[in-house]
Amino acid sequence: MKLETNGGKVFNIRTICAGLRKKNTVLIELVDERPIPMIAADFDGLDSFKTYDEAIEGVCETYTGFKHLAGVQENEDAGTVRLTLAIPKKAK
Repeated sequence: MKLETNGGKVFNIRTICAGLRKKNTVLIELVDERPIPMIAADFDGLDSFKTYDEAIEGVCETYTGFKHLAGVQENEDAGTVRLTLAIPKKAK
């Protein structure tokens, strides 16, 4: 599966799912060997991104509003990085 940011960067991802414990979050697991700060810079502050499967032409899911990078976790054993993106809370 692929994830394409609104800036045109494309990443190979293993999975994407809604956060189970926190509303308005999405969890992404991707394969990326770059240092964590470089990966984080590509995802913090996104306006939108879309996911698609190259084997299924013309079908994609678009995600908007997940501008806040709420967490990054490296899984060295699997060679993956897990990102948590959140929709920022509105100021009161």
